[in-house]
Amino acid sequence: MLAQSGTIGRYVAKLTNFYPADPLMAALVDQVADALGDVSTAIMKAGRGLPKPELAAARTEASKPTGPIGTLLAQIEAVIAKHGADGYSVGSELTVADFSLFVGAGTVVSGFYDGIPPTIFDDLPNIQAVRRTVAELPKIKAYLAARGGAWAGLGNVPAAEEVVEAAE
Repeated sequence: MLAQSGTIGRYVAKLTNFYPADPLMAALVDQVADALGDVSTAIMKAGRGLPKPELAAARTEASKPTGPIGTLLAQIEAVIAKHGADGYSVGSELTVADFSLFVGAGTVVSGFYDGIPPTIFDDLPNIQAVRRTVAELPKIKAYLAARGGAWAGLGNVPAAEEVVEAAE
């Protein structure tokens, strides 16, 4: 029996060919997934122990480009810019990193974390392009639509062209 969601995710990704065979590409995929874990940790650390209004303000501050959350997101953006292509986070085909980024980013802007602005990804065109690529996959799109409510909202990502044009 396996434990730990990351381990299980990589195992399933290998079985379904969503994990690169090339060791360097696999390490880059892991880097994106691990960095998302760092983002979650930074969110939880921001304002820890403060009353709700101060907690939200601390997270908003940490989300700015120079804050710890914003800095981590910029690092993910840079990895995608260097190693991704055409709306994929690593390489030019779908990997588990793309799914991880889609779910992780959706959670960040879902409203679950007080103080995280829903616009946190607006100036990160490569992350937005990956989110859009996954959101447009027919089975993902159908699944989210069938779930309705907030689930359907996970697919509401601006088109990659719109994101890139807005950033230029």
